[in-house]
Amino acid sequence: MSGTSAAPSAFEILGPIMVGPSSSHTAGALRLAQVAASLMEAPVARVRFVLHNSFAHTYRGHGTDRALVAGILGLATDDERIRDAFELARERGLSFEFVPGADDEHLHPNTVDIEMEDACGSVCSVRGESLGGGRVRLSRVSGVEVDITGEYDTIFVAHRDTPGVLAALTVRLSEHNVNIAFMRTYRTERGGAAYTVFELDELPQGERLEGLLSELRANENVRVATLIRVPGTVHAPETGNPGCTFANATELLACCEGNDGAQQTIGSIMRRREEALIGIDAAHAAMSRVIEVMHAETAEPLERPRRSLGGLIGGEAKRVQGAAGTFAPALMGAVQTEAVARAMAVLETNACMGRIVATPTAGSSGVLPGVLFALQNGKGFDDTTLRAGVLIACITRRGKTIIPDGAAH
Repeated sequence: MSGTSAAPSAFEILGPIMVGPSSSHTAGALRLAQVAASLMEAPVARVRFVLHNSFAHTYRGHGTDRALVAGILGLATDDERIRDAFELARERGLSFEFVPGADDEHLHPNTVDIEMEDACGSVCSVRGESLGGGRVRLSRVSGVEVDITGEYDTIFVAHRDTPGVLAALTVRLSEHNVNIAFMRTYRTERGGAAYTVFELDELPQGERLEGLLSELRANENVRVATLIRVPGTVHAPETGNPGCTFANATELLACCEGNDGAQQTIGSIMRRREEALIGIDAAHAAMSRVIEVMHAETAEPLERPRRSLGGLIGGEAKRVQGAAGTFAPALMGAVQTEAVARAMAVLETNACMGRIVATPTAGSSGVLPGVLFALQNGKGFDDTTLRAGVLIACITRRGKTIIPDGAAH
């Protein structure tokens, strides 16, 4: 797997398939705990979460507490058992505690310290930041400042700060034909505890990877050697060609024109690009999963409304849909009324801790599926067009759309 982050998958931009209500406070929190737990060699037995800033104020209402426990247990962001995480933890013998910390303007708004002890008595503390849209960063491990985002496949090694250790570690990587993209070593003090983060261009697979990690752990000065893969990050294949690449609308339209004069749609360009980035089968499977979840999140509340966890909303989407025959012609029209009803349905799904597609954050998650399914139903768009609409919505540069006016083809 290549570590390059120059060509992110559309599914990274789209945001995670997740249980709400917040991509940063729920999905991001879960991923932080999941990565933190991966640093322990035995299952976590006790964990203490110290929540800072926004996390400290909203962790109950946003499900951050459930998500953090779910992450320690190894649940995925779209696992509907997240809402039952406390009960699952008690069944598995995991002891957990939440401590709201003081506000600190020097910390990211969504910061948590995760203090763990595993079944063998080893301890580790991790400071993590949820950056939005499910993206996360580890900024501290056992008191040592680090910077781990998952853009590259990462091997994390805890070791003594002893002469020759780094040389021995890099020799092991070289013997397995692993190229190091970046290497950073952090230490508490000279001769004390140290941590080295290897960000790699590619990893050996299967038994070869386990063999590499075992060899690293065999060094008498190494305490922990583990692979860190931040959930939600997608890397391009080692030999993959991302097809037509573009940095702005002009370059994108040039891709549509092609070298042979045969014009292609923006949707087909994005589909081919995605197939090249993550593989044809993976791209098709990921899109099918997105469409499946979008359909369910927009439809179920229209058929079976539920009250939100806080009891503030529930049933509004069905009422909008039910009043369409009376008010739609005079107000927004049939298609836009259905789009509003379906977008509100996603809001209700999210507030009930149901499964949604973030697109790219939970707060805006109803807009894209609401519009797409309303257009499909009202204008007769086929599934290919629907999928193209999802991919076109993912065309961004530094968070801003680059589609120009009049480029709807």
